[in-house]
Amino acid sequence: MLQKAIELRQERPERSVEQIIFMLEEHGVVENGALTYSTLARQLRLAGATRRELEAKRIPDPQNPKRKKRRAQGLFFVCH
Repeated sequence: MLQKAIELRQERPERSVEQIIFMLEEHGVVENGALTYSTLARQLRLAGATRRELEAKRIPDPQNPKRKKRRAQGLFFVCH
């Protein structure tokens, strides 16, 4: 069940926890009312499947290539 919830979030990171619960209930993965918002939100957070983490673009860390860092993007203007 948790794996299916993670897959649904990865497909579309903008899906809310409520939408994921609804979809799991509609497809018969869980019984209606068996899964609470707080439980699923916590499990998604522990699995690294939050909107912020899935939407963030990550690049390899120059000091430690096994780790990834969030890429910062900026725009600088130079006026003459």
